[in-house]
Amino acid sequence: MLTSGTAGGRYGHQRVVLTGLTVFGAGSLGCGLAPDVPVLVAARVVQGLGAALLLPGTLAIIGRAFPDSAERARAVGVWAGIGSLALLAGPLLGGALTDGLGRRAIFLVNVPIVLLALVWSAAVVRESREDRAPPHVPRTQPKAGASWMNSKGLSAPRRSRSWSPSGTGRWSDTPAGGCVA
Repeated sequence: MLTSGTAGGRYGHQRVVLTGLTVFGAGSLGCGLAPDVPVLVAARVVQGLGAALLLPGTLAIIGRAFPDSAERARAVGVWAGIGSLALLAGPLLGGALTDGLGRRAIFLVNVPIVLLALVWSAAVVRESREDRAPPHVPRTQPKAGASWMNSKGLSAPRRSRSWSPSGTGRWSDTPAGGCVA
């Protein structure tokens, strides 16, 4: 997410959002067609990368589309409200889809939604980029490095029993895992 905001400023927010949608859709298709768990996990990583490209870009697009602060506040409120509803409805709808059609359905349902979002976004959203964005932002590398180190720190307890105080080796037994769980 950190580098996608910079990429949007440099290359254009619409381009980054459309790329994020495409990557997320490809990851969803990969998840739906995955023949085994390792392929499913790899496709979920692709989904996560696509989603990480989307979030900063959508907020930047809202900021450009609504220059008036009151309108922008309402638009961000709608954006946050829809995201909150999705957080609540996703597990419920996912459970119904899984019970009715199997686990593949929770991923394959994203594909037509992504296709519609791609067509709509390409037609409606204006391209925007930061006019003052420098050609090279050296702080991107430390941020990406910090993200990488953070992800390794949170995933390391899964591989080592010595990290959990109880000795069970469960990730949720670690201080970081308890916060996330």
